[in-house]
Amino acid sequence: MKIKQLLPILLLPVSAIPVAYALSSCSSLAFTKPFDMNIKNITSDTKLSSMSKTKYSLQSLCAGNKSYNNGNYVVMIGCSSFPGLMHFISNDVAYDNSKIGIGGDTVFTKAAGDIHNKIETKTPNFQMGYALYLETDTLGYAHDTPDTHEGPITPFDKYDQKDQDINAKHKKDAFVRNDSEAKNYRHISEDLNKIYGDKVKEPKDAAVVMQWVKGKCVAQDGESKLASVDAFSQWVIKNYTDHKNDKK
Repeated sequence: MKIKQLLPILLLPVSAIPVAYALSSCSSLAFTKPFDMNIKNITSDTKLSSMSKTKYSLQSLCAGNKSYNNGNYVVMIGCSSFPGLMHFISNDVAYDNSKIGIGGDTVFTKAAGDIHNKIETKTPNFQMGYALYLETDTLGYAHDTPDTHEGPITPFDKYDQKDQDINAKHKKDAFVRNDSEAKNYRHISEDLNKIYGDKVKEPKDAAVVMQWVKGKCVAQDGESKLASVDAFSQWVIKNYTDHKNDKK
């Protein structure tokens, strides 16, 4: 079983989400609230466990919410079993509940500081919002795995033919994990697919990063934007600059 160490990102349509795609109040997104981030708690060493969450659900934020930072925000959705995302926010690719936090010398911290210096300090009363939902995927590292597997097991990893050859109960193409954490993240992914439909290019095994300006979804991008401070900060700054004067 091969696990990509680089984090793939969903490439989603650059447009506002039609109201017709609204989910029911029973969806996983409706019950999920991400961490509410700002320049203060991003740049100060802060454990996720001590951070407050937004009063808005992921469903609301993923449909365009003008009440959250006046509609100017970046949403990040992923699992702690995604090495690329963990490196981006905490310089750590291994799960440890006591250590996951924001701050220090990380790509995210430096990029947020750069965005703050180039946009927020020059624009009165403006603040870019960052909403992070992280499935604290403990079982991604503790699961009983086949000998052919290396690294954490994400919610979407499946057994392959070699796994089945080693152990007949590991059926090819079956999910390795069916624990509550894995199922919850798969449900969230399914809900996102219901919003975006077949326009989603990579619907599985990926974190989601999307930017909103004035409540309108303006950009999605790939793993290259999480690779460096410049890549992420320039992406956010450009998207905001290009759309800050949009009438809608």
